[in-house]
Amino acid sequence: MLDLTAPMPVHLQMSTRIEQAGEITAHHFDEPGQLVQMGSTLYLRYRERDPETGAQTPVTMKIQGDGLVILTRGQADLRLQLHFHPTERMTTAYKTPYGEIPVTTATTLMESRIKSEPLHGEVAIDYQLFSEKELLGKYQLRLIFKA
Repeated sequence: MLDLTAPMPVHLQMSTRIEQAGEITAHHFDEPGQLVQMGSTLYLRYRERDPETGAQTPVTMKIQGDGLVILTRGQADLRLQLHFHPTERMTTAYKTPYGEIPVTTATTLMESRIKSEPLHGEVAIDYQLFSEKELLGKYQLRLIFKA
């Protein structure tokens, strides 16, 4: 069994599909990252690069042993944290320079497979994002990583 208590370099491929107001957009990120395990929780960390501006956004995907997945994008005064649970709607806050906006995820698909020999994994999450009772969009997230 691998020792993942120290950060291990991994290669990440992340694809997202976003449906908002009848329009569909897709993004693909191919980035180096790190994987570390603390207890029964895996942390995948990487920096998403904007292809147009080159700006980098820190991203952490926390995969808990109890099945909850938490995706955090950004830092300090601009931070979005989304919680995904297979059976429950989860409400968190989108932190902006103008204050916090409550957002709720309704997860419609959540699958993850992680293998240690050789180290690789896949995470698939489909969800709807709401602000109050208003549907902001439907999202599909696919992440593949390997050492």
